[in-house]
Amino acid sequence: MSLRAYLVINVTNPRRIHRQRSRSFVRRFLELLSGLGAYPGGSGIILWAAAPESIPDTLNILKPIAVSFGALAPAGSLDGIQIGSGTTPVSWNDYRLASPIPHSPSGVVYGAMSYSNIVDEPAGGSFRLIRSFTNNSSTNITITEVGLTARLVTTSNQPAQVLLARDVLTTPIVIAPNATATIRYIIRVTM
Repeated sequence: MSLRAYLVINVTNPRRIHRQRSRSFVRRFLELLSGLGAYPGGSGIILWAAAPESIPDTLNILKPIAVSFGALAPAGSLDGIQIGSGTTPVSWNDYRLASPIPHSPSGVVYGAMSYSNIVDEPAGGSFRLIRSFTNNSSTNITITEVGLTARLVTTSNQPAQVLLARDVLTTPIVIAPNATATIRYIIRVTM
């Protein structure tokens, strides 16, 4: 069995599609999955990931983790898919993007996250995590890296953001003023 992820980026103006395989699930992803389990809750099943070790957050501070999975990130949130302008090669121990591009109403606007249900395939299945980024500035914005983060809750009830994947793009993506780039992480398991 193998786990693969892909990036697909659609840009509206000028129209362009960029595809590449993501090769960068970082150690945090395995740490998170290592403790995944389901525990009964008051009105149904609540999913928790209780990693057997502390996980460094996006500030590289070790945090003991007990995670509840909830709604995907709303518009403007830095949780979920993020973009950046860094070109530092991907490292197994990356804990944040090299140079994040922040959400800004007069710059890049982070749209709400969405996802697709799991699609059964002949030798496994896949699902998609999707987010759009709109350039509200008057200049081009260049994306050279993409990351996927999760918002977790520590065992002391403190929020922590953890990097699950980081990709340096093989070709930079330019978002022109008033254009939108839609990024999809396609997570696929094959047997």
